[in-house]
Amino acid sequence: AWCARTYGSDAPDRARLRAAAVTGLNVPPSQFQLHLQFLLPPLVPAHLQLYRQGRHFTKHRFLPLDYVLAALDALAERGEAVADAAGLDGAALVARVDALCGGAVPYEPSWRRTYPRPRRN
Repeated sequence: AWCARTYGSDAPDRARLRAAAVTGLNVPPSQFQLHLQFLLPPLVPAHLQLYRQGRHFTKHRFLPLDYVLAALDALAERGEAVADAAGLDGAALVARVDALCGGAVPYEPSWRRTYPRPRRN
């Protein structure tokens, strides 16, 4: 129903929408709370303009969901946790996860896969 209302009769298939979605978290959190961002094309003008200005989904502030899930899995497998995560910025949190997981969960490839999605759609 949402696809039909949003896109009309030429709505993309669900697999294409999933591939176009930008999903992740901001660190530090926006609006004073941690929340999952799940943005689908087309971006609203305000989000698109922030993205074009390089101020949306920025490196080390935006943690793609696939990175977050892989990091949580890797930390859990090792019995590790980032106890002071709330006091870290994104770059420091990524560095801490990297150190605790021995480099098994690289941030850069995940961010590079996610960041260009709005430009492609």
